[in-house]
Amino acid sequence: LNPSNNSSATPPAVTTSNANNKTGAAPVKGRNSFTMGEARRRIEKGGFTQVTGLKKDADGIWRGKAMRSGTSVDVYCDYQGNVGAAS
Repeated sequence: LNPSNNSSATPPAVTTSNANNKTGAAPVKGRNSFTMGEARRRIEKGGFTQVTGLKKDADGIWRGKAMRSGTSVDVYCDYQGNVGAAS
C-alpha cells in the first residue's frame, strides 16, 4: 500500500506540514481541557487581539469575539488547539 495514493477524505492521524493547524476540519468537537485564559492566549498567539466574550459551547469549543486587521471577527479554539475565525 502506497500512502501517497491514499484517496480517503479523512485527514491523516499525524501531520507534520503545519504544526499550528492540527486538522483541516477545525474546529473539532471534543472535551476541551483548556481554561479560558489558555484559550485566550492561544487565540492571541494566532494573530488576534482584543479577545472578548469567550465561552465554551456544547461541543467543547471556546468561542468569542476578537479583532484581526482592524475587523471584528468571531473566533474559536478547539480541544486540539486549533484557532481561527469562524466562517
